[in-house]
Amino acid sequence: YSVIKEQMEDFMKEISEIEQKQQDFSKRIHDLRKDELHAREKIQQLKKLLIETNRNLSRSNVPGVPSDIDAEFYDSGEALQDAIRYLEQKPLSMPAVNMALEKAEKVVNSLVKRVNETIENVYVIERIIQYGNRYRRYNEKLDESLKEAEKAFRHYDYQTALEVAASAVEAVEPGALKKIEKLVNEELKKMFDE
Repeated sequence: YSVIKEQMEDFMKEISEIEQKQQDFSKRIHDLRKDELHAREKIQQLKKLLIETNRNLSRSNVPGVPSDIDAEFYDSGEALQDAIRYLEQKPLSMPAVNMALEKAEKVVNSLVKRVNETIENVYVIERIIQYGNRYRRYNEKLDESLKEAEKAFRHYDYQTALEVAASAVEAVEPGALKKIEKLVNEELKKMFDE
């Protein structure tokens, strides 16, 4: 009896350990599934953000997209595809998925920021040139600067166009840039709220 009792206690201990391992395994599986669903949701959010950014760029009537922004769109799509590939791998490696997802998020957020800055710059440049047109006939130096800004604008070099046009108008009328930026911000807010 004592031998059987001892064996039974050993069996019960083993069963208890197996049950504990099974519970731990179930918890890990549950956590893994939760992490996977969170990653899929994040990928969908990033895709939606990418589509929305592209739509905002199209709606803004920017005359042309600089090649570096096109490259960032491509890189963003590739980063999202990498995250999806890691998510589809068997066995699932959440550290690899999380690293790919973090990279994709960083690239997409960088793109969104660049696109928004570009849209704002284009509107500011247009308004600055329109504002500067009133002084063109009277100020030859301003006229030359605005022509240079327009040329950069036509080549989608919006940063150079903005710098040249802004400094030219500010030289003629100090404080004009602040008024123009305020006006543009109001216009952009209305446009993106629609």
